[in-house]
Amino acid sequence: MPTPWSFEQRSRRSVKRDPFEAEFFTGTEDSEEIFGRTDALVREAVQNTLDARNPKASGPVRIRFALSKPEEILGSSSAEPFLNGLIPHLNVLGNEVVNTAKGVPAMPFLTIEDFGTQGLCGDPARSLDPESFDPNDPQFFYWFWRNIGRSGKGGADIGRWGLGKTVFPATSKINAVFGLTVRSTDGRKLLMGQAITKIHRIGQEEYVPEGFFCDPNAKNELQMPFENTAIVDDFEKSFRLTRGNEPGLSVVVPFPFDRVKSSELMRSLILHFFLPILRNQLIADFSGPEIGDLRVDAQTIRSHAATLEWKGPRREKKDRPPPFDFADWAWKKQAKDDLVRLITPTDAKVPMWGDHLVEPEVLAKLRAAFEASERIGIRVPMTIEKKTGAVENTSFDVFLERDSDVARSEDHFIREGMTISSIDTLAGHKGTRGLVLVDEKPLSGMLGDAEGPAHTDWGTGESRPDATYLRWKKRVSFVRLSIAKLLLILSPPPKGLDEDWLQDIFAIDDPKLQGAKKAKGKQKKPGPPPPPPPPPPSKPKPIRVVTCPNGFRILGNEVISELPDRVRVRVAYDMPSKDPFATYSVFDFRFEPGKHKPLDITLTNAEFVQCENNLIVFAPKSAGFELQVTGFDIHRDLIVRAEHEEFEV
Repeated sequence: MPTPWSFEQRSRRSVKRDPFEAEFFTGTEDSEEIFGRTDALVREAVQNTLDARNPKASGPVRIRFALSKPEEILGSSSAEPFLNGLIPHLNVLGNEVVNTAKGVPAMPFLTIEDFGTQGLCGDPARSLDPESFDPNDPQFFYWFWRNIGRSGKGGADIGRWGLGKTVFPATSKINAVFGLTVRSTDGRKLLMGQAITKIHRIGQEEYVPEGFFCDPNAKNELQMPFENTAIVDDFEKSFRLTRGNEPGLSVVVPFPFDRVKSSELMRSLILHFFLPILRNQLIADFSGPEIGDLRVDAQTIRSHAATLEWKGPRREKKDRPPPFDFADWAWKKQAKDDLVRLITPTDAKVPMWGDHLVEPEVLAKLRAAFEASERIGIRVPMTIEKKTGAVENTSFDVFLERDSDVARSEDHFIREGMTISSIDTLAGHKGTRGLVLVDEKPLSGMLGDAEGPAHTDWGTGESRPDATYLRWKKRVSFVRLSIAKLLLILSPPPKGLDEDWLQDIFAIDDPKLQGAKKAKGKQKKPGPPPPPPPPPPSKPKPIRVVTCPNGFRILGNEVISELPDRVRVRVAYDMPSKDPFATYSVFDFRFEPGKHKPLDITLTNAEFVQCENNLIVFAPKSAGFELQVTGFDIHRDLIVRAEHEEFEV
């Protein structure tokens, strides 16, 4: 009897390849307590929701994240029909949750549903790329289920790499995901599933990594979704979907990792999508055992953010809630078109920052306003050059304010509603906050291509924009450095000579003043200035990095009584003109417990917390702790980043 789960047999002529795309999305917070792919999961789900907005629908789109509560978890008998045919494959893959020995345990699940969207439209039987993108026939079903690392998105769509959806099965302990969609074009309700595993063998047959939960009775050589069958109704009831017949997509992740928490999902959504929530473009509902049921919208986002912990890395903007009041003022000012406009370029030259971008009288007013601690909104026109020869006019908006409550500085960059969270350009500007909003399609398209699969930075190391744009790297840098450059323009160094600035340190007679001094009579010569106070002693560092043959050592400081709770070490080979950590590949080297060869990893007076890919996290047990790693390529330079909380070597 055919089963709903099926894997294709691998052709002997094909190249063997195990999927590794999910490795792009593991964040720096990954630990025993925090699921490192939470941000990627939320970004993928919400950007898909915003991209799939139904043009015929009014009001905001809505997304629902629901972690099963204890009373909602599926019993073994209820879960078994949705795993029929998958268990033998999980068994040979060594899955610890579902296998032939244990059978099917009770199934917790994570549900993500979107509303006000189009659903997975297009031909479910399509197997070839459309010749061109048709907004009236977008083929969402084909791109979602039948492609990995390929996407039909582009232009101002938030996502575009086709890799993000792999985070759904990567959130599951059995590497599987289900999707039920109702389509706005024809009202059809379709159910399908996918597992992304590794190449594996059952008996003498070898199978490809990807398996499908599909209709075994479909009269088509392709894997086809279930439609108008009892299993569709059973699926909706079992996983407590709230869709009904409303268009959109419902994703179900079976057996999510225990570290997936509703509060972390909510924190991630607030961090990365606070602007569309404030703009009343997005509403998010959450349900889970730790938070109950609640809604995040423009009226409640501040109060819900106040209940969350903001103790994450500062460089990822997780050490504080987003600047809701500042962003609220900015987008409303933008909506009124009440912005100071810089000089529009008259040609296609690459823009450069400087006073020449602002009319002199406008610049004087801006400087006076900024000096008076007034908020400022500026529209920056620029051009985009394409390889076709076309030159497109576009712009972005920059908002600045001084805030004495800001201990350091804050800069926030948002493209089409999504926060690009890893950009940090304001080192040294204390008490300053900046916000960049990119909403126009030409610029959003170029920056989106420069973001990379994780959508966390605008880098110049990507090759994707080369296919479309000319001189794009300098334009990306122009936008990326806009807040810092505008601060320099609005706060220039004082002009002229301040004759009294160093009078307490240096005493030099000015000949021009000798006559005036003699006229006043004989004056007592000042004595030598007092010596400057000695600098305060430097604070001892809790860890230090030293080199050793073919590797490095991380040593603890034995003079410090308090041990760091954890030490996080990231390693990568240096790449000229590129971010070495962004370009790291598992083919360079890989940390795996018990599989260190050709690397030799030794940990003393500490215990491993995490050891995978290019990341090692360990917990020191005594002051003499030491990590030594050797065996790297002697012909390549090695970059080692070791950190303890905010301390970085």
